[in-house]
Amino acid sequence: MMVSKRDFPLSLAMALVVTGFATAGCMGPTYGTDKPAGQQLVDDITNVVALDSTRHDPIDYKPRPELVKPANTTVLPPPQEKVAVANQPNWPESPEDRRAKIRAAADAGDRKTALALAETMDQYPRARSEENTGIADPKQRSAEFQRRIAEQKQGSDTSRKYLSEPPLGYRQPAAGAPVGEQGVDEEVKERRIKAGGKSTIGESLGKLWPF
Repeated sequence: MMVSKRDFPLSLAMALVVTGFATAGCMGPTYGTDKPAGQQLVDDITNVVALDSTRHDPIDYKPRPELVKPANTTVLPPPQEKVAVANQPNWPESPEDRRAKIRAAADAGDRKTALALAETMDQYPRARSEENTGIADPKQRSAEFQRRIAEQKQGSDTSRKYLSEPPLGYRQPAAGAPVGEQGVDEEVKERRIKAGGKSTIGESLGKLWPF
């Protein structure tokens, strides 16, 4: 919109009047506080800073306690027997070692071994994931699973392998405790309550069904 030279002083005067009214409104008291807007803004900022400074409780620093040492340090527990070593059959083999074996077999004229090693290179990522578990053979996995199950059933009242391992006395059920009973399903209990404590038709038919 073009403003002519004749109307420019009038437009400037109107802009100054509007600015004056806006400034007067800002300097006037805010609603409900009877304070100017500038003073209210300063008070709000001061209150926020004061709340933030009192929100954090002082930290009570205490010195660390001394380490609990065993009474007898001459007798130490034996070292762990099953430690991963490089001569184990499940020890991970790097691609560089596998390529070196292929080259050595090819240089020696053992074509069958070189081809067998080359074929296993394609299956290396899958075999590597199996080796990361420590057991690659399914039979060894089954044996390891059975060994761990048997290990969980063993234990001692004086020593334990893990801190979370409960004593043997806590693993035995009470004399009158129902062992091996699955109990009644919660849905069946609700249906019995709605039926007045009697067996429902579905339960009666379920007893007749042999499977």
